[in-house]
Amino acid sequence: MLAAENGHTSVASVLLRRLSNADKQQAPGSSSRLHAMLEKKNEEGFTALMVAAQHGHTNVLEILLQYGAKSESIDDTGWTALMEACQNDHTGAVKILLEYSGDAMAVDRNGDNALMVSCYHGNHRVIMT
Repeated sequence: MLAAENGHTSVASVLLRRLSNADKQQAPGSSSRLHAMLEKKNEEGFTALMVAAQHGHTNVLEILLQYGAKSESIDDTGWTALMEACQNDHTGAVKILLEYSGDAMAVDRNGDNALMVSCYHGNHRVIMT
């Protein structure tokens, strides 16, 4: 989570690679440590992908997505990583998430989607993405 928050691409890469390798050595049917780490939520209900999107760390986003992070995961209010990127006007993050099937039409508990979040925050660069 800290690697995602602080944009530490190399740390995230090493951690994910080690978890992936450890999973390959587990007995069939065992739970995946990599999947558990990718879907683990912090005290705010954010996954590592959401945190990376919130801070606009595109390199970390790509690594997380390559290892199977789910762009459709939601926090406790129904927000996705795409909504976090839109709120904070991170166009690079928005492009990456949309390429990985980030659902632009997914709605939060208030019925708002990523485009509405961008408009509400006046983030015209994201709207043009």
